[in-house]
Amino acid sequence: VLTRKQQKCRRKNQDEESQEPPELLKRPKEYTVRFTFPDPPPLSPPVLGLHGVTFGYEGQKHSLRI
Repeated sequence: VLTRKQQKCRRKNQDEESQEPPELLKRPKEYTVRFTFPDPPPLSPPVLGLHGVTFGYEGQKHSLRI
């Protein structure tokens, strides 16, 4: 003897099986997009100024000093 929940599930599965298979999706067409950007104006130096900067790993001597 099946419970109501089992009966409902069985009916749902039977309904799904009796339906036609879903349509397959078509693969979208591949294409290439090209972007063009104007040349930027020249930058006057210094673009980025670094003063009194050091870099190194913990426990080691600083490997870079600016």
